[in-house]
Amino acid sequence: MYARLLDLRLAPGATPAFAGLYRQRISPTLTATPGCLGAVALAATGHEEKILSLTLWRAAEAADAYDREGRFGQLLGETASLFPGRDRDADPLDDEGEELVIEGYAAELALPPALGRALSGVTFARTIVVEAAAGREEEIERRAWAAVNRAAEEALGLVSIFLMRGLDRRERTLVLGLWESEEAAGRWERSEPHLALLRDLESAGLAAEITPYRVLCAGAF
Repeated sequence: MYARLLDLRLAPGATPAFAGLYRQRISPTLTATPGCLGAVALAATGHEEKILSLTLWRAAEAADAYDREGRFGQLLGETASLFPGRDRDADPLDDEGEELVIEGYAAELALPPALGRALSGVTFARTIVVEAAAGREEEIERRAWAAVNRAAEEALGLVSIFLMRGLDRRERTLVLGLWESEEAAGRWERSEPHLALLRDLESAGLAAEITPYRVLCAGAF
């Protein structure tokens, strides 16, 4: 499975409009796009102008076709007025920078086995990003799977986990956990098993960047 991650910075106060546009225009368009399996839109807790949009595809070629046919550019253009200092006719792709970052990942649904269940009934998310020097990819994958298995056994309220390996930035591994509630995620984050996993990463010289998000929209197609 291929994942495309868009990291967006909206203008202050623009998140509700973006969420509405995502539900009414972006998600239906993706549903009708061959090869698109699902999508999730997230807003960072406490910094709601920071948006992550994750689309899941059977293969990178399907996402590339979506680009070539102009659908991605058209939908992104409809969000132009939601970016800082942009008017309605501006094209965010004309000046990519801090406002828009696009990355590709090789993605695996680690929990549960069905994508429909993975994106159903979720209201909260956390991303864990680990970056490591070249040559440590196997170690990172081993540690990531150990964390996934531990969470699957002990984290109540955890709905799904996506394990993603960077294709554009190969030193980056991203783990996305989707939860029933912020309270459930908080209980796991404060638990000894989770703290032990973080200590294990630190002892190996690996830093984990954890970011909490509110789920704006999620669905499998």
